[in-house]
Amino acid sequence: EIFKTVQARAVKEGSWTNKHPVSYMWDFAHVCHSWRAFILNSPSLWNNIQLSGNPKHMEELIRRAGDANLKIFLAPWSVSNLQPRWEQHSNWTKEMDVVLRNLTQISDLDVRFPLCTTSSTPGDALHLKSLALPTTASEDPSPNIYLCDYLLTCHLPVLERLSLSGPLNKRVEVLLKPSLRHLSLINTSWNSESSIFF
Repeated sequence: EIFKTVQARAVKEGSWTNKHPVSYMWDFAHVCHSWRAFILNSPSLWNNIQLSGNPKHMEELIRRAGDANLKIFLAPWSVSNLQPRWEQHSNWTKEMDVVLRNLTQISDLDVRFPLCTTSSTPGDALHLKSLALPTTASEDPSPNIYLCDYLLTCHLPVLERLSLSGPLNKRVEVLLKPSLRHLSLINTSWNSESSIFF
């Protein structure tokens, strides 16, 4: 009970632009033996995961989250860490590969930057309810698959919230599922081939 009170207060008072919720878990795990045991054995405390360009860190966080549904996002402040030619920055691609290997566990995926994956086999995003991503990538060529292109091939049966940024075209219409309740379009332009508004 004390832990939950402290956790709620830390998250409420903390700066979300500088510290991610999971960061608090590392801090709290050092308070005492009982807190450490509780934290390490509570998967729901580890399921809100920020992309960092570190695939091994991502694997560890997903392992700690156990069977809990995952919320994966790329924070705005993380974008500054993306190197120029980010498409070929292998750590980001490897980390995205780790994420997509766990696609069936993901409930929220917010990646507002066109990251890549080497995954090519379509997956089943059985729990993915919220998705935010760009519809197009940089003009720089990449041997890998852009995340949006990969997700267009996946099974998304329960998608409820969709946020798209970039030009709209006919291929993104596959993301408009019967389950969709909220659609957000950011910096979008309409392509005459698309019937997305009709």
